[in-house]
Amino acid sequence: MSENVFQSLDINRAQNELAKLYAMVALSQGRVELTSSDRPGDACVIISKKELESLEKALQILADSDSTKALAQSIHHACDVCDAPSVTAS
Repeated sequence: MSENVFQSLDINRAQNELAKLYAMVALSQGRVELTSSDRPGDACVIISKKELESLEKALQILADSDSTKALAQSIHHACDVCDAPSVTAS
């Protein structure tokens, strides 16, 4: 990946450059952060479908690992010992 694959833009500028942003994200695996002067502190990020699928697959692999299962069991056990409610993954 090149150094300039992550870019931050105001939503008004992004609206004017949507086709260019599509090409940058979908074809170059770039990322674009969209911000708004109306809502400082709030932002969203546009990533390619391929990158999203890759991130989802990585999370699935991590969630299915033995160490993650052991950690979940330890947390569940700690909740039982402390008589605290625990949340189970669906």
